[in-house]
This record gives sequence, structure tokens and C-alpha cells, in this order.
Amino acid sequence: MRMNKKNKSKNREYTGFKDKNGNKIYKGDIFKWSLPAGFNTANYEVFPLYASFMGFEFGALSDNLEEIAVVRYNYKKGYWELLGTGDNQGWTSKLGGEFVDGSHRHEHGEIIGNIYENPGLLRQR
Repeated sequence: MRMNKKNKSKNREYTGFKDKNGNKIYKGDIFKWSLPAGFNTANYEVFPLYASFMGFEFGALSDNLEEIAVVRYNYKKGYWELLGTGDNQGWTSKLGGEFVDGSHRHEHGEIIGNIYENPGLLRQR
């Protein structure tokens, strides 16, 4: 099916995940999230072998500890991910990724719009 700009937002692919409010997360959604309470970030470059072995993503959150990302599918790795914006431009993280406390990334954020209907949300960063 060919999609034009008008119907693109209505025919987006569901990721199988829901945000902290129970809303379904779709490809192209703009996702605002933060780390679980008490969670500390570590610099990937300090322990690259350990981080790689444990499956940690490359990079870390900025000092804000609250980020806005775009939901997309990574065809090379075969999973849904968050693509960082603003201070974390280019940073990626697995959407269903698990934190050390057993919670999952999508449980710590909410959908605030999508790139088709609300592109200005990304420019505000």
C-alpha cells in the first residue's frame, strides 16, 4: 500500500509495547522518558568490554536524565529502538530494553506526539 503524507500517521506500525500510561507505541512516535529512580549512568568508554558483554547500548543519557527520542525499527539488529534527539543526537536504545531493577525502558516514558503530526516537538529541544 502506498502511503502519502496525509494518511501516513494513520497507518503506522504498532511496536507491541505500551508506555507508562498504557498507550500503544507506534513507529514514528515521539517518546519522552527518564531513568528509573536511583539509577545511575556510566560512561560506556570506561568499561567497553563489560558493557558490550552485558548488552548495554553505546553512550549514556545526558545530564538531563530525561530525554526525547523517536521510535524506529532497526532492521540490522531486528528490534524496535529509541533514537535520541537534542543532547543525545544519534544515541540509540532498545525500546524493550531491561534495566538492572527488572523494569523496562518503555515503562518509564510516555508518548508526547509523533513525527508526522508534531514535528515541532523535536525542534524545540
